[in-house]
Amino acid sequence: MLKSKITKLFFNYALPNMINSGFFSLYIIINGAFVGQFLGTKSLAAMGLSMPFIFILFTLSDLIAIGSSVQISLKIGAKKQNLAREIFSFCIIFILLTYLTYRSIRLFFIHFYTFFI
Repeated sequence: MLKSKITKLFFNYALPNMINSGFFSLYIIINGAFVGQFLGTKSLAAMGLSMPFIFILFTLSDLIAIGSSVQISLKIGAKKQNLAREIFSFCIIFILLTYLTYRSIRLFFIHFYTFFI
């Protein structure tokens, strides 16, 4: 790995994330088509209002996952498997806590959201 070209290493690490983002965008497009076709304009508007918040969660999860993968890789390279597992477990728990916090805040303000719809 240390003797590889930097562009090859970059694409080896960036390509899975780009594919993930592409599939997520494709999911949103297809979901929007079905919602607009079968559920109507109000449902499509509600989906449009909620999408930025879903993107925020996706971005935060991606940020934590990419940042932690560097630390996990460094610990595995240093033959510290247990510490790498601890970092991985912490990041999974942190992502779940982030989601639950977001969900709790969203449920608290649900009347504010539904007032505009």
